Order: sequence, then C-alpha cells, then structure tokens
Amino acid sequence: MSRLTILYILVFIIPFVGVLIATPLLSRFAHSKNIVDKPGLHKTHSEAKPLLGGLAIFISFAATLFIFLPMDEKLWSLSISTIVLVITGLLDDIYNLKPLLK
Repeated sequence: MSRLTILYILVFIIPFVGVLIATPLLSRFAHSKNIVDKPGLHKTHSEAKPLLGGLAIFISFAATLFIFLPMDEKLWSLSISTIVLVITGLLDDIYNLKPLLK
C-alpha cells in the first residue's frame, strides 16, 4: 500500500472516528444544559433532540486539518471563516437567533 493511499485512509478515518466519539459526548452535554430542539407545531420529532451536532463535525474537521496540512495564509483564512460560522451556529442552537441576526 502506498504512502498516499495510507494518507487518504487516515484523512477519512480520523474525522470519522472523531465524530463517532464527539457526538455522544456533545449529545449528553446538550441534554444536561437543555440545548435541545423541542417538539412543536411544525416539527416531525416527538421528543427533545440534542443540538450541537455541528460542533462535533467541526472539531473532527479542524483536528484533521491541523494534523495534515501546514498552516499557511489560506488555511488561516479557512479556519477563521469556519470558526465564525461555528460560533454563529452555536449561538443559534443556544439562543434560537432570528434569521436576520444570523
């Protein structure tokens, strides 16, 4: 197996395993802090569902980027933009922001 093939496999496996680990942890945290999507008039679920799933994906994605890519100007720009989006998503999950504010 070539080094490039191993690299591709690692770039797939690391975020996959990271999401598998982070999702249940963040789910429990969201339930404990009542950061959940409650059932309502236009909702299809019948019980509260934890939010913060995007944070699990971001953590795994960011870890993989920082492990495998050198930090250059483009990666810093991507990182800062992504962090702004993640923070906006977190604030929306916690405070249910109005669309105009988002």
